[in-house]
Amino acid sequence: IFLPPSAQAEILKAFNADDYKPTTLKEIKIPAWREAVEGELRDKPEGTTVLWKQLRKDRVLQPI
Repeated sequence: IFLPPSAQAEILKAFNADDYKPTTLKEIKIPAWREAVEGELRDKPEGTTVLWKQLRKDRVLQPI
């Protein structure tokens, strides 16, 4: 989720209540994910907040 710098605090609070956490590019360890977020941030205003939510503890590397 990408929130613009103008997003109201209530919006961020609502996402936090649903287990979304702010993250930075440096905190994203998987290169493909980092590159995807970096590409999206190019089109966003400076100060955009990146939120992520962990859905599973383990990564799925092949079809289930």
